[in-house]
Amino acid sequence: GDATIGVELLAYQDIFEYPWVIPHAELTLDTGDEEEGLGSGETVTTFGLSVGTTVYDVLHYIVDLSYAINGGHEQPDADNVAILSGSIIWDISDKFAVLVEGRVTDEDNVEDETPQFVQAGMAYEFTENFQLSWYGGSSRAGGDRDADTVVTAKAAYSF
Repeated sequence: GDATIGVELLAYQDIFEYPWVIPHAELTLDTGDEEEGLGSGETVTTFGLSVGTTVYDVLHYIVDLSYAINGGHEQPDADNVAILSGSIIWDISDKFAVLVEGRVTDEDNVEDETPQFVQAGMAYEFTENFQLSWYGGSSRAGGDRDADTVVTAKAAYSF
């Protein structure tokens, strides 16, 4: 599929480590084959702001507002798209967590309905800097179209 690189900055954190605010940016390169359904066919630049908090030291709630330039996958001219996302993460241990995420966008589509995306997954932190995550879920462009199944694997290294 397409390759994505990004940066994020912890801009604010309370003395108890939550709540927090993180601005972020990503560049998704058109490396996947669009005809095989493995890429968007466009290079996409995304800017956003995440705000989150923690409850009982193990439940994390996150809301993110982002803007994707050339991010419209359902549109022939790949317009810019506003994205509202939310996540709930449960730290089962210091190294293992499960999560649920959802997203809606203002992307135009043929049915003139709001595209939606929901997934659940797990993440395991092998070292302080290296983490692997696995997700599964569904995306729907709206209307009578069938939902697409989405499976994702993610490797993250922090330094």
